[in-house]
Formats: sequence, C-alpha cells, structure tokens
Amino acid sequence: MHRRGDRAVRGGGRRGRQGQREAVQVVSLADGVATLAAEQGVTPAQLVPAWLVGRGALPIPGTRKAANARANAAAGDLTLDAQVVERLEEIVPPDAVAGAQGNDAYLANLDT
Repeated sequence: MHRRGDRAVRGGGRRGRQGQREAVQVVSLADGVATLAAEQGVTPAQLVPAWLVGRGALPIPGTRKAANARANAAAGDLTLDAQVVERLEEIVPPDAVAGAQGNDAYLANLDT
C-alpha cells in the first residue's frame, strides 16, 4: 500500500508492482482533477462529465443516492472555458491511463 496525501493506494495482487504503479498514477491524476474542480467551485464528479460531453462523449454515471444524482445532473449545466479544458487535457493526457477497464469476469460479460 502506498500513501498519497490522505489516500491509501492499494496495488498489487496478481498485477504486482505494475498494478501498484498504475494505482499511484491514477491517484495522482485524480488529485490533479480534484484540485482543478475545487478551483472551479465544482466537484470532480461534475467537472469530468462536463469535459466528456464537450468532447462528444455521453457519460452515464451510476449512483445510489439522490444527492449524487442531483450533483451528476448539475454537470449538464456546466460550460467549461478553453483554459479549463486545456488544463484538464494537461492533467489527463490521452495516453495517461491504460490497461484493462475491469476484471476478467466483468470483461467476459461485455458485448463486443
């Protein structure tokens, strides 16, 4: 387990040290996004969907709490200026996150 700020990062398991490095990298990216979101007066859960919509994607976040659903919906009202988009793309460049997006059981059930 690694510590990054006040977050504990668990890595390893069958992915070993590579998994640990990826976990630390993802936390670092998330910290950068969280900092930018705070500067904009929104949450990362609002900033990222607004960024994705601006890039032509349609994010569908899942939630079990009404308050989170309202926060997710508020992302639709955000308009990100070019400087914020540029900073996001610096924080999370296209090649920053790679690897499987789920475990083998999850991936086996996806339609391709």
